[in-house]
Amino acid sequence: MTRWVSVLGDSISTFEGVTNQGFAVFYEGALCADTGVRSVGDTWWMQVIDALGGTLLRNGAWSGSCVQGAGHPAGCSLQRARALARSDDGAPNTTPDDVLVYIGINDYGWGSELNHLAARGNALPECLSEDQLPAVCAPAQAERDAAERFGEAYEAMLRNVRVMYPQARVWCLSLVPGRVRGCARSTHAYAFRGEPFAAYNQAIARASRAAGCRFCDATALGYDLDTREGTHPTALGMEQLAWLACRAMATAGEEGFDPAVLTRPYPGGEGFRSDDPCVSPGRSCVGCPHALDTSRTWMHVCCARERAARCWQREPGA
Repeated sequence: MTRWVSVLGDSISTFEGVTNQGFAVFYEGALCADTGVRSVGDTWWMQVIDALGGTLLRNGAWSGSCVQGAGHPAGCSLQRARALARSDDGAPNTTPDDVLVYIGINDYGWGSELNHLAARGNALPECLSEDQLPAVCAPAQAERDAAERFGEAYEAMLRNVRVMYPQARVWCLSLVPGRVRGCARSTHAYAFRGEPFAAYNQAIARASRAAGCRFCDATALGYDLDTREGTHPTALGMEQLAWLACRAMATAGEEGFDPAVLTRPYPGGEGFRSDDPCVSPGRSCVGCPHALDTSRTWMHVCCARERAARCWQREPGA
């Protein structure tokens, strides 16, 4: 029997020609060449689906999307949950047996829904017109209850999925720190706008359990992902994320993986062990001279130890 798997995520989980038609895509064209993610088989989620012996049903990822938001394409919108099923003309809907969820890094990067709106970020709610948006301004510190609000939206997102697909196993991955490629040590910013990175993962854990889903603590395995600029995985980073996802899913109860999948060493080696690079752990990156970029084109990258800026050359429009 076919094991149908759908994907709910942001830019990290998109791929040209595979992500639902009309959805915003990151991994396409020159960016595929730049990251080395050249085929759908290179993506983290297809590697996991293959390891499960499953078949992709729908890729409902949307580049730039947050979990929070007043409407589509926010992850908590009903449209995002509906996009995980397939409807063929004249035939009943095909619904997923499993849903892989990896989303939230944009919520962490913006620090609040207000920051996202005021800075005119990507994937703004389609229901809001320009005159309904706040005055344009640079993104500021995270709100004090940012992670709590994120968790509420994450739980709402999962409840939408559970209502529509009550038979599906929903696997919710924790967020994993990224490392700028070419850097020998961690570059991830752990309190980007003042709210701890760990608080977002704690929110995902609480929301997953409250909604009856399976929390997969990939972060607890203690590794960074190799990324283009701190966020988007390279081909190696995709392989690493798949490695982490399979192990975290196995811990959360998945029994369908071949033992060989779970026993091979971490791709890239032990040099990718996570470590906070901040000289003042817990301090916000906003206003810090070691922060690579906290503007509307943010990159949650700390340059305190590694000169990540030398590894990362910003491209026009990136």
